[in-house]
Amino acid sequence: MVNGTKHRKMALGQEEAAAIIAGHSEEVEEIAGQLKTVMSGDNQDAYLIVSIGDFYLQFLRSGSKILIVEAVANEFLPATRRLDAAGIAKLADLGFEPPSDSPNFSMEFEPKDENDYAYLGTLALAALHDVYDCPHDESPAYELGDP
Repeated sequence: MVNGTKHRKMALGQEEAAAIIAGHSEEVEEIAGQLKTVMSGDNQDAYLIVSIGDFYLQFLRSGSKILIVEAVANEFLPATRRLDAAGIAKLADLGFEPPSDSPNFSMEFEPKDENDYAYLGTLALAALHDVYDCPHDESPAYELGDP
């Protein structure tokens, strides 16, 4: 499991995170706010899916403090949209483990404060735009489940 504050410092560099936030601050805030909703309710099975087209990240609550963060794996993508080795390496650089117990790329994350929720919003946008090559002018869709 990843401690939010420690992970935030190692996976996304400050310049990279600042560039994402500068162009997508409203989306970062939206994702952060919805993740706080996922973690603040009584439902231990709450989740948030952030998607653009075929690509998605899902944040699954696991207990009272942990989020399981999953990025869609090639198995669930059309053949023409699958990640190459460089894309898979970028996900690893962001802290994702390859599919094993989970069918998707995944990590566990323990958000500790407002900055961790903003980091997770930034992480989602980095994966969608910089790993999966979703257009930067396309806003994500959100599915909030069982808050």
